[in-house]
Amino acid sequence: MSIIRITEGENITNIEKGWTVFTDTFDAYAGQFSHFTATDGTVFGNPESDKSEETHYFKEGWWSSDSQGNSRITEAGIGQVVYFQVKTKNITEPNADVGMQLYDKDGGLGGEDDPIGVRKVTQDGSLGALVTEKRVTNNAIVYHLTLSDGLASFIEDDFGDEIELYFECSYKEDINVKLPLSSELYLKVEICDKNVVQSFNNKQYGSCDFYRFRYDDFMRRHKHCGHMPPVYYFGEMRELSYWSVIDNITEWWTPSLTNEMKQISVSVEEVEKQGYKYKPSPSTSYGFKYCTRFSRVLMPTLTQRGQVWLTEARFKLQKYMEQGVINKTYIANYDVVILDSLENNFNDNFKKFNWSSMSYEFDQEMQTKYYTNIEIDNDKFQDFAFATHPDAYDPVKMSYLSADDLLKIMSTPDMKEWLGSATWAQALIMARNLNYREITEATLNRFFKKYILGDDGFK
Repeated sequence: MSIIRITEGENITNIEKGWTVFTDTFDAYAGQFSHFTATDGTVFGNPESDKSEETHYFKEGWWSSDSQGNSRITEAGIGQVVYFQVKTKNITEPNADVGMQLYDKDGGLGGEDDPIGVRKVTQDGSLGALVTEKRVTNNAIVYHLTLSDGLASFIEDDFGDEIELYFECSYKEDINVKLPLSSELYLKVEICDKNVVQSFNNKQYGSCDFYRFRYDDFMRRHKHCGHMPPVYYFGEMRELSYWSVIDNITEWWTPSLTNEMKQISVSVEEVEKQGYKYKPSPSTSYGFKYCTRFSRVLMPTLTQRGQVWLTEARFKLQKYMEQGVINKTYIANYDVVILDSLENNFNDNFKKFNWSSMSYEFDQEMQTKYYTNIEIDNDKFQDFAFATHPDAYDPVKMSYLSADDLLKIMSTPDMKEWLGSATWAQALIMARNLNYREITEATLNRFFKKYILGDDGFK
């Protein structure tokens, strides 16, 4: 909402008591001078809470992720269990019940707040009676609430991605008191959960199941929205036509996978999102496809030294990916091709110019912002995933591989990958940091053991 007043000449407003403005942006324009005067100065900053009328029985209300109320929250996703905590005062009657009605702030087209019915869940899992009251115990109420799939309809009615939940509480003369007292503390419930928190297999990385896990975790958190997972995980999401029959082998595996990989026992199930049916195409992925190919096709052909390197690289690729999507802390050790100051490199996403030192410096806030919701930005996610490759491959350790191992590794990806600039960038970064003397020595040592000593292991 905007309030614009245009006057000719002079406009003076006298206010006897106080004038309070809470707004995200306050702009004042004047041709020459703008004066704000006050005996105690002009205060700029965030208000502690919305102005609220004094209540007789309600002291405070807040949302939490734990029943004790220690972990306060203002955001949650559908499917989560949350708790609404109420602190009361002056309620001395035993077995006192407080009327409680859940609301969606500014719901629907009319702009009015929508009441949301909350029902008990019986022992057999069916829905019971509406919950309209809660018992006060030691001047406190703990309201256990599961954010069920039914909330998705309220979000869709708002034509947005989220709703804001609060309670109206009533006890004697306190009627329809809104809690939390500040609207800033209302619980924002998103139609999907963009926050990645669950790690793969307690961080026991290395299995190609990692990429299927990350895909499944994304689909679980984005069940009700139109967001699609990063192609890197498990491939493009292809819409299914109702009149065609899909052959899992020819349609989903053949385009770029070898005969050995077609024998993988992996189910590719269809999913429904917003009324449409989709299936992932693993052959168009990068993480799952090449983890599988490197493990099943390349691994048996490498020397023992090459197999150790590949096992470590596979582990690090998954570790660094979760450092980004979960911890939001990944920084590339290797990201310079020729000269950092002349290039737009990955780590530049986390740098801010410092006018005092006249140089670019790492900025934690920029890093966190970069990784926030990165899964729903496929291009950004691909840039991040590719940036982890040189660190995972580790040019220092790769320099101890023989030339025949290196040639096999380089020839394993599809030729089409070399058409992209990201592949060339990581290849050039690796080339810049490889130790070619070590590679030469490893190659000569490898050939001597193989052809002179008859030892083909090369540990």
